[in-house]
Amino acid sequence: MNQTLLKLRYYLEIIAVPVFVWLVAHLSGHGLMILLESGYDHAHHHGRHEGRHGFDLPAMLEFFLTVEVLSGVLILLLFTWLWHLPALKKWVPCSHEHCHGEVPISHTLAIVALCLHFFPEAGVRHELFHGMMSGEMISILGVIGFSAHFFIDVIVALMVSSYWKTKQGFALSFGSIAVVWLVAFFTAEPFVDHIPTSAEGILFLMSAFLLAMFVHKPHHPVLNCEGCQNHH
Repeated sequence: MNQTLLKLRYYLEIIAVPVFVWLVAHLSGHGLMILLESGYDHAHHHGRHEGRHGFDLPAMLEFFLTVEVLSGVLILLLFTWLWHLPALKKWVPCSHEHCHGEVPISHTLAIVALCLHFFPEAGVRHELFHGMMSGEMISILGVIGFSAHFFIDVIVALMVSSYWKTKQGFALSFGSIAVVWLVAFFTAEPFVDHIPTSAEGILFLMSAFLLAMFVHKPHHPVLNCEGCQNHH
């Protein structure tokens, strides 16, 4: 793999990783709150039939805001830890910058994981674009981070596709990844707009889990290696 591209990826990751840390924590906490609020509303609905009274809205908001932040951070740590386990590490595309012929299954899994993360990423990207147009500072910073990550995706797609030594194999791999990216980009927003509220919490948690694979220390370029298993 071209060392210039690997160095460029390293500097882009310095910009993008903090955005993914914030994003995974936010999606995790928000997704959990949706599930808890759904359960609370259900319990409260039945409670009213049992003669219970209403709840203190300001107190509930303060409670959920606090729990959302804390739970988001804890779930971020959990998901990041899971992606660093050997069983899941083989799925992480960035672990395959120097792949050799002995690990085709692991490499294929990494390509699948790369494609899967495009879908939640696309949904968040649309939300950030809308926020940026409204002048929201957090959205502007998010767009900057996602712009850096877009170029990381391109570099990683080139990197994992270069594993296939024939021109046909490289073209098929890179072309398939590009098509999935486009499908995700154009279908994410309509899909999110039409999912039922009850499914949002699960969707957010699943999205956070997939995006957590990119929460890691920026990769220094590896100049010499013997195999993928030695460079995590």
